[in-house]
Amino acid sequence: MSLNYDNEKIKALAEQLQSEGDYFSIVLDVMQWKFLVLPRFEQLMLADYI
Repeated sequence: MSLNYDNEKIKALAEQLQSEGDYFSIVLDVMQWKFLVLPRFEQLMLADYI
């Protein structure tokens, strides 16, 4: 039994998954900070950073 696969398609899918993973990592970080109760000056500092 042999497996037929296209290296280029697999590479493209892996890159797409990595990109989507990076995006969701950023979204989760932002959501985590939104739920924390921070003093106003820290919220402003965080907003400047983002």
